[in-house]
Amino acid sequence: RFVSPTHNVTIRIPENATVGSAVITVEATDDDIGQNAMVQYRLKQDMIGDFQTFSIDPHSGLITLRQPLNRERQKLYQIRVEAYDQGVPTPLTSDLDLTIYVRNVNDYQPQFLIDEFTINFTEHQKPGSERYDLINTVDRDDIDILEKPSLPVCYYIISGNENGYFHLEPLSHKITT
Repeated sequence: RFVSPTHNVTIRIPENATVGSAVITVEATDDDIGQNAMVQYRLKQDMIGDFQTFSIDPHSGLITLRQPLNRERQKLYQIRVEAYDQGVPTPLTSDLDLTIYVRNVNDYQPQFLIDEFTINFTEHQKPGSERYDLINTVDRDDIDILEKPSLPVCYYIISGNENGYFHLEPLSHKITT
C-alpha cells in the first residue's frame, strides 16, 4: 500500500523543468517479512503514452522527467505508478494514479497593438489636469484558470522625460503632465 502520497494527487511542475528534474518520490510498504516485503516501483503503460515522459527509480520511487515538456502541446499527464512486492509465485501490487499538471511560464513578451501612438498635451496647464490612457498590449501567453492570475503588464517611461514633465501610472497605463 502507498504511504506517500496515500492517495491520488495532482502535482504541478513548470513547463521549463529540465530533463532529469525530480517530480515526486512515492513510497509504499508491504507488511510481509523478508524478500516478500521488498517493494519496487514501475510506471504502468497507458494508451496515450503519458508514462513515456517520466521515469521512476524502481528502488527509491523517485519519479523524474524523462522528456522535455511543452505546455502548449500538452497540459496534463495521467500516470499510474505500480508498487509490487517480491512475492513468489505471484507478486502483489498496489496502484497510485498521479495527475501531472504542467504550469505555464512566461514564453512571450507583451506587444503593443500598434507601433506608434501620438498624444497632444495643451501648454501651460495645471499638472495632472490632462490625463490620457495609453494603448493596450497583448500577451500571447495562455491565461491559466488553474493558476494564480498572471501579473499585469506595467508601463514605464524609459527615455525622453529627463525633465520630469510626464508621469506614467505603471498599472493603469495613464499618462499625465
